[in-house]
Amino acid sequence: MVGVPLPNPPPPLSTPWTTCRVSPIGIGSVICAKILSVPQLSMVMSQLALFIVTAVTGVFFYQFTVLQLIYLVVVRRNPFKFWWAMFQSWMTGFATAST
Repeated sequence: MVGVPLPNPPPPLSTPWTTCRVSPIGIGSVICAKILSVPQLSMVMSQLALFIVTAVTGVFFYQFTVLQLIYLVVVRRNPFKFWWAMFQSWMTGFATAST
């Protein structure tokens, strides 16, 4: 038939599309296999929990003690007034975060 356009064929699967769609399944499978291969999973998880608690405690100590002392020594002003003045912008930033 002359003059009748053929329907557009579906686009072929491209490599980036395939990679983006299939990668989470492969990565999840590798993670599950590694977790299941651990002989003492409860011990590893308890050690991981202890590490996380230690790291978070260290970060909080550094943020709320060491940095405050540095600010106090260098600037010679109350650091908590500074943080309180920034509170509204922090809350706006946290509330509008899109991720």
